[in-house]
Amino acid sequence: MAVSSSAPQSAPLTADELLDRARSLRQLLGDEAEVSDRSSHMSQPVVDALFDSGLMTAALPQACGGAEADLVTQVLLFEELSAAEPSAGWSHMACATSTAFAAAFMGDDAVAEMFADGRSVAAGQFAPRGSFQKVDGGYRVSGEYGFASGSGHAAYIMAGGVVLDAAGEMVFGDDGMPEMRVAAIPRDEVALTGGWHVLGLQGTGSQDYSVDDVFVPAGRTFELFSESPLRGGAQFSVGIMPMTSAGHAGWALGVCRRALEEIASLAKVKQRMGASDVLAAQQLFQKEFGERTAQFRSARAYVLSSFEAIQAAAEADGSATLELKADVRVSTTHATRVAADVILWCYRLGGGDALRDGHPLQRCMRDILAGTQHIFVDDSTYETASQVWLDRVEGFVFL
Repeated sequence: MAVSSSAPQSAPLTADELLDRARSLRQLLGDEAEVSDRSSHMSQPVVDALFDSGLMTAALPQACGGAEADLVTQVLLFEELSAAEPSAGWSHMACATSTAFAAAFMGDDAVAEMFADGRSVAAGQFAPRGSFQKVDGGYRVSGEYGFASGSGHAAYIMAGGVVLDAAGEMVFGDDGMPEMRVAAIPRDEVALTGGWHVLGLQGTGSQDYSVDDVFVPAGRTFELFSESPLRGGAQFSVGIMPMTSAGHAGWALGVCRRALEEIASLAKVKQRMGASDVLAAQQLFQKEFGERTAQFRSARAYVLSSFEAIQAAAEADGSATLELKADVRVSTTHATRVAADVILWCYRLGGGDALRDGHPLQRCMRDILAGTQHIFVDDSTYETASQVWLDRVEGFVFL
């Protein structure tokens, strides 16, 4: 399904082109970090650069003007941008994935409306915290939400909820689970209420918002756990969770890599009071730096292998097993936990330099601690995966 004009369209950007463009923005993202922190949103120069480079739409189906990047490419792209500046990387991955889901699963009319100009993105929470009451032609949506990462430049705000019938009773599917949907709502129909006063990820605009009895046409909604995309690549056929995992995994790897780069550079010149030589010349530092680097590379290898496997399954069969989904989820949580441990070590060894505002190690420390609080990398990830691995799955599995 095409949503753009009949004018000739350029070929989608390749994986190498996307990564090269991401690397080219490293200086800009770093320069604008403090501006974004003060405003709680990505600065306009960063937003413009992400659109102009094609990175903001990298995950979108080609039919909607995107590059339709596969899951492995998405991980690598999010890693590059997050290594440059964690808040920008987080905002980008939140908007890129939210917008891609909308483009893949919403109705034709809604997609044509949202992506006509090629510069519309969505932000907001998919979790079913609201209600979708059925009415003629669509739903009346209400709910209180949080964590609208990327909301500073989003034209649409996403909101998830459980479906209610005309009498206000919850609707259940054939599997016995409540029916859950996600809506894309124009920004001016949502009350953005702020509240993003936090330790880390300050520049992500992850504010609170509410939706009060807003009518949303059925075509501008989609089933939360659908694995039947209307457009887009094979990666959409494995559902919402693996692509969300790609964002969180790539983000954690990028922040971790940046911290290791920073401590390696600092160690060549930093000589702590009373020490006989710079950090890089000390055997204990060398040993521990080797251990932390191995931890990072091992976690990264697990992430990439799990996403390569699930992408291959999607392309071969149009689906993925619970075991593959479990690997994707666990590799993401594991990478985030490893990143936190490694970054805190880097921060500690950075001493007074890392303590100061503006130093990348302080930013990496603050932002990874914020990232570990996300429910997507909660301990429940391990528990759910273990139910699959131990063959103890009973009923609904949140993968």
